[in-house]
Amino acid sequence: MKHVTTLYLVRHGQTDHNKNEINQGWLDSPLNDHGRAQARALAARMQSVELDHILASPLSRADETARILAAANGAPLRYVDDLKEINMGAFTGMNFRDAEALRSPSFATHAGQYVPPAGGESPQEMFDRSRVFLEMVLQDMQHKRVLAISHGGLIITMIMAALQLNPHARLRAGVQNASISKLEHIGDRWRLCLLNDHGHRQLLGEDTL
Repeated sequence: MKHVTTLYLVRHGQTDHNKNEINQGWLDSPLNDHGRAQARALAARMQSVELDHILASPLSRADETARILAAANGAPLRYVDDLKEINMGAFTGMNFRDAEALRSPSFATHAGQYVPPAGGESPQEMFDRSRVFLEMVLQDMQHKRVLAISHGGLIITMIMAALQLNPHARLRAGVQNASISKLEHIGDRWRLCLLNDHGHRQLLGEDTL
């Protein structure tokens, strides 16, 4: 369709911290060997898609995934800070179980809203930078096909911002490593066309059902 802006949202491949359930946030963790294989499978899937731009979080796990995709696709690659994962503050580098234990009772919510850990980013702050990114895409890359390599929390927040959902809502959805989600902007609104598609990982012997 001629007057459509297409935005593919891709999560980076697996890291050891993903595998071991460690909060990464802005931690600069690299892909592991399986994550690189996931990125290559994703690159093969996307190789035939005509992309105008590839944008990526500068964090190394997204950077490495982006380089693999860009080498296969040929589209120009640049880095955007607004695509970084949520800043986990004091929870950075902590395993999920220990962080969850600290959420209750004082951390979890205040007046029904999530309260970030010390030095961390709030859902509203993450939502706001997601909207800034979406506005940049529409202003600078209108009617183009854009692929953005980012992180699980940011991708879900980006989708919420695009669909104009409450930034403090808990969207019970997730995106797996090396998955593809897709937004299209037609007229005056975004629509969600694909969420957490990771069927290409079957090539690695993974059960994707």
